[in-house]
Amino acid sequence: TAAIGFVMEDFESGGFENFEWEFGGVAPWYMVENEPYEGQYCARSGAIGDNESSEMYVTMNVLADGEISFYYKVSSESSYDYLRFFVDGNEMGSWSGEVGWAQFTAPVTAGERTFKWSYEKDYSWENGQDCGWIDYIIFPPIEGPTPPVVQQMLTIPEGWSGMSSYLQPVNATVENIFQNVVDKVVIVQDMENAYWPSAGMNTIGEWNPHSGYKIKASEDISLPFHGYDLVNHTMGLSEGWNL
Repeated sequence: TAAIGFVMEDFESGGFENFEWEFGGVAPWYMVENEPYEGQYCARSGAIGDNESSEMYVTMNVLADGEISFYYKVSSESSYDYLRFFVDGNEMGSWSGEVGWAQFTAPVTAGERTFKWSYEKDYSWENGQDCGWIDYIIFPPIEGPTPPVVQQMLTIPEGWSGMSSYLQPVNATVENIFQNVVDKVVIVQDMENAYWPSAGMNTIGEWNPHSGYKIKASEDISLPFHGYDLVNHTMGLSEGWNL
């Protein structure tokens, strides 16, 4: 069995039961509801003293080379107390001081991998809230139960309109998604790229269930959309224009 596409931990269960999370150091991480990156919950490091750490980690069988991404926040003594991220014991990133929510991405190769987040203090002093937070982790493809395929019918009117789907497609390439209606698709755009069939252009690449798209159709389209319901249904909007 295999989990296909995005495999996400957003902590919206209010606990750590979605994956086989383990904890180390002096104090375990725990759920908080104040100012998560998205949704209602995020994970926060435990309360520790000088020369101590609070660790959260999970071991997974990664099926193919890919990447892991997550959002982090830290409030600590700058350059002394750190939130660190490790893959198989190798440090991939570290942050200290006052850092608001930001995304970090790291490459991951296939095989059994341990992902660890650790908040670590030096021998003296403290500053800020003295902790780190993690939210909205997207893992590479991992071994696990294959979820059922769900169909969503998308109705796209003639002319310009917007479209999105909460499903992660079985085959995420944009050409595959529109292959049965390609004669009716003039152009599909996100904020930076485009799929333009008549010109043989696809700079979008693969469908992103966390994004919206503009589409121009030469006539009305009914598009059966097949995929896995693996994503959080909460939509985050940033300041300014969004799609």
